Amino acid sequence: MQIKEQARNYKQEWRIKNKEYDRIWRLKNREKAIELTKTWKKNNKEHVRIYNKNYRIFHKKEIKAWEEKYREQRNKNSLKWQKNNPFYFKVQNQNRRMLTRDLTIKTIQQVYEENIRRYGTLTCYLCLKPVEFGQDSLEHRIPLCKGGTNARKNLDIAHLSCNLQKGKRTVDEYQIAQTEKQGGTNDGANNAD
Repeated sequence: MQIKEQARNYKQEWRIKNKEYDRIWRLKNREKAIELTKTWKKNNKEHVRIYNKNYRIFHKKEIKAWEEKYREQRNKNSLKWQKNNPFYFKVQNQNRRMLTRDLTIKTIQQVYEENIRRYGTLTCYLCLKPVEFGQDSLEHRIPLCKGGTNARKNLDIAHLSCNLQKGKRTVDEYQIAQTEKQGGTNDGANNAD
C-alpha cells in the first residue's frame, strides 16, 4: 500500500515538474493520448463518475457561465446533429412508444381522479403544490429506464417543471437531491407511497 502511494506521489510531482513536456508529448502523439485516455476511463468508470459529479457540484457557476456563453452555438450544433442523424431520433421515438404501448387513456384518467381524491384538487405529488391547467404531466415514480412500469400504482401527477427536475431518478433519489439542494430541509414531498 505504501509503495502505491509513493508511486502516485512521484507521478504527481513528475507531472507538475514536466507539465510542458507532457503537453508537447500529447500534441505529438494525439491519437495515442486519446486512446490511452479512453482506455483509462473505460477501466475506471466509477472514479470518472465520482469525479464528474464532484466537478459539477463545485463548479456550478463556471458551468452555468459556459452554458450561457455558448448556448446559441450549442443549439445550432444540436439542430445540425439532429438533422444529420434522423435515424437516431426514429429509434429513440420507437423505443419510447414501445415502453408506453400498454398505457391506456383509462389508466391515465384513473391516475388523475385518484390524485384529485387524495389531495382535493390536482396536486403535484413531488412538491405538494396545486397544479395549474396546462402545467401538469404524467409522472413515473420509478422511471421506465430503471424498470418502472405503466401500472397505475407507478404513475402520478407532477408539475412539468418538477417532472423535468426529477428526470430519470426515482422518487427517493429526487427527494434526497432536493433536500441537499435546500440545505437539509425537505419541503414536504415525503409522499413516496
